Amino acid sequence: MTRPIEFRAWDLDIHKMYQIDTLDIDGGKITFTHHAMPEDTQTRSNCRHLINYELMQFTGLLDKDNKKIFERDILKCNGGGKDFFCIVEFEQGCFVAGMPWIEESISQPELKYYIGLDYISVQVIGNIYENPELMESRRKGGEVIPHDDER
Repeated sequence: MTRPIEFRAWDLDIHKMYQIDTLDIDGGKITFTHHAMPEDTQTRSNCRHLINYELMQFTGLLDKDNKKIFERDILKCNGGGKDFFCIVEFEQGCFVAGMPWIEESISQPELKYYIGLDYISVQVIGNIYENPELMESRRKGGEVIPHDDER
C-alpha cells in the first residue's frame, strides 16, 4: 500500500495543532516548517525545532466522511448497531484501534481491519489534544461510563 507521508504536530506549550509542511533531520535535530490548522496561510512560520511538540502521522486511511485519520485521533465506530470508541495508536509497526477496555496483554486490532469491514463505519470525532473532553469519560465496550462525580 502506497500512501502519502504526512504529519501534523500539537504544540504542547500553546495548545495548537499544525499541519507539517516539511521535516528536516540534520545532526540529531529535527526541524520543521508548518501552518496552522485549519488551512491558514497567514500563520506560516519559519523553521522550528521539534521540541515540546507531539508529532502524529497520517495513517493513509480515511473515515466514512473521507476525512484523514491521524495517530491520536478519536474514532467513533459503529458495528452491528452499537457504537464503540477507539484511539488511533502506532504499535509494533502498524496503526491500531486502541481500545482502553481491552487488556494490555491482548493485541489491539489493526486499524485497517476495521476500515475494510463493510458492516463497520468509522468516523473521526476529534483527537486527544484538541478534544480532551472526549477522553474524560472512561469507555468500556462502546458504552460511555461516567466518572463517579457524574453519576
